[in-house]
Amino acid sequence: MSSSITRLSSDTPRFRGWKTVTILRNFAIAVILEVSAVVPLVSGVRSCMYNCGYAAFAGTF
Repeated sequence: MSSSITRLSSDTPRFRGWKTVTILRNFAIAVILEVSAVVPLVSGVRSCMYNCGYAAFAGTF
């Protein structure tokens, strides 16, 4: 088993590049999912602050 891992890691640069592309693609997907999850949350918090009386909230500081 270890011999196959060594063979794969020391394979052609094409394999290494493909691995890098896969990692970058997974990273991009994760970033997109993170942004699409955070943006509605932030806008929801903002609209809640405005709706719940932003002046009263700002007056506490």
